[in-house]
Amino acid sequence: MRIPILGGLRLLWIGLSLSLGATLADGQDNTARLRVNNPGSLRLREQEEVETIPPARTLPVTTPERSDESGDSGPPAEAISFQGIEVGTATTDDLVSAWGPPLKVVQNKTTVQHIYALQPFERVDVTLFHDRVMSISVEFKKSLAFDAIAKELQLTDFEPVEVLSADGKIVGLSYPERGVSFGLVGGKGEAVSHLVFDAPDAQPFVLRARQRAVDHYAGCLHDAAAALQLDPKSAEAHGLRAQVLLKLGRAREALEVARAALRLAPHDPAYRLLESDALMQLGEYAQAVEATQQAIADSSEKPQWKARAVFQLGEQVAAGPKRDYRLALDYHLQALEQAQALAGSSEPDVAREASDVLFEAHLAAARDIAWGNWKSKNTVVSKWLEKAGAIAEKRQGGRRQRLDDTIKLCRQALDAYVGLEGQLDPADWIDFLDRATRERLASADDPFFQQHLKWELGSAQYDAMQIYQHRGDAKAALKFGQLAVKQLDQVIDARKDSLVDTYLVGRLYFRLGSIEAIAGKNHKSAVAWFDKALPVLSRPMPTSAWADPGRQGETLVSMSVSYWATGEHEKALQLTQQGLEWMQQAVKEGILDQQALAVPYTNLGSMHSFLGDKQRAKNFAELADRIKQNQIR
Repeated sequence: MRIPILGGLRLLWIGLSLSLGATLADGQDNTARLRVNNPGSLRLREQEEVETIPPARTLPVTTPERSDESGDSGPPAEAISFQGIEVGTATTDDLVSAWGPPLKVVQNKTTVQHIYALQPFERVDVTLFHDRVMSISVEFKKSLAFDAIAKELQLTDFEPVEVLSADGKIVGLSYPERGVSFGLVGGKGEAVSHLVFDAPDAQPFVLRARQRAVDHYAGCLHDAAAALQLDPKSAEAHGLRAQVLLKLGRAREALEVARAALRLAPHDPAYRLLESDALMQLGEYAQAVEATQQAIADSSEKPQWKARAVFQLGEQVAAGPKRDYRLALDYHLQALEQAQALAGSSEPDVAREASDVLFEAHLAAARDIAWGNWKSKNTVVSKWLEKAGAIAEKRQGGRRQRLDDTIKLCRQALDAYVGLEGQLDPADWIDFLDRATRERLASADDPFFQQHLKWELGSAQYDAMQIYQHRGDAKAALKFGQLAVKQLDQVIDARKDSLVDTYLVGRLYFRLGSIEAIAGKNHKSAVAWFDKALPVLSRPMPTSAWADPGRQGETLVSMSVSYWATGEHEKALQLTQQGLEWMQQAVKEGILDQQALAVPYTNLGSMHSFLGDKQRAKNFAELADRIKQNQIR
């Protein structure tokens, strides 16, 4: 990997530590940010009189033709040729032949710098590495208008990366597709003091992908793919792809990509946690926990990632087959304490990750308590949610950040309210969530991010449905269930890799059918929903907090009643028998009380009696009686 050094205005895409700047504030555009820990990277010239580019060309450049390539393959990355010299291909001989001998040659440790006085510029510095022109720095005598130069270089259709100094000041803009950086006058995007032409490199694409990973998922995938074209060994580009793929429910792809990152950086805890998350979505609980524990072991020198890994372990324990909310709470409180110690870090990346974990750990604690076995849960859960809300209020960021935090807060509050079994009214949380999500959708122009928001909204509406079922309000439950279907049906096809997401939608269909059957006494409508649920719920699922053989068996037994009522006797019989077998398995595993078997035994006895099989009817009736009398050992 080459290291372009740009004359006296050093801009080391690789070799210097680069990181994204702070979250965009209100009114700022979607320009990505590139932090350079070298104050001289792009020199900041103070405000001065700005010239405009006259009608005749003043910049002797040749720009590449714009390609129509789009999608996940990444945009073309082509350098702009300056006065007949193309960065990345021209040699020393080419340079001297085109421009003549330089005024001065500076021999650095690994590079050679040629300094020219080319009219009408103040100075032109050329850096060569292994006899190849790697960068050209062009300083203007007077600053030129930013918009005019961007138009002249045909850059107006590209999204730049902001170049930040170590103290966070904007000193320039970089365009990854063309390898061009603008030195800005006064740090504002109005005037340009100098240009730097560099061969296209992976790192600026990676940095823009990192910014786009917030809410421009298609752009993030696009940039990460472009970075990998330029540098197939970019672990971070793989990691960013995996991060977005997970948000889109594309778990199998995400697992493959996360493991590609790990092959390049096997001890990076961030990539190990992406692998763990993908495994969890695929229902591979034991492997997911093992990956998270490895991430904890690998994060001894990265405390922010240790906090994140401990938090993730808490999430997995809560979602695991034992549903150990007490242990989950312990892990979440550990993560909270670790994050709190890092929240004031002078390193922006550390402080940002710590802030995220601190906020999310408060929400997780509320959920753990709501679903666990504690006293005074209503009061304690409300206090934890209140604390999380206060943290969200203090977090830095613009309107988009606040909306995203509101959506996360409301989603987790509704999850907790499901665990409280409807003891608290969810109306306010539902209203806040609906308004925040719809405002976010209205400003989102990325189709993948829109899919993500619809999934979040639909999942929350499913939680609202469950809460109202607990509260005995069938009308409200049906309303929110139908709203959830409207959102989730639009996006579930793209998320079928995720076993968790697929199962959630199957349960949604089942609950809607149950409401129709029990509250509405409408078995025909119930069966229509059950037909949609069965392709998912009739498949064995790994035991977890969201699925186990006992719960699945009871679900099939429940659905069979409606099929029987509508005359589909054979199907009802088959579902009841399958449900019974799963329930028996759950009893053996100790996750279902034996008394629950009385229901399928009784139903099977009645079904066989109706169908004329008196002996089977008698056998099942006896089994049901013995269960009721607690005589089976």
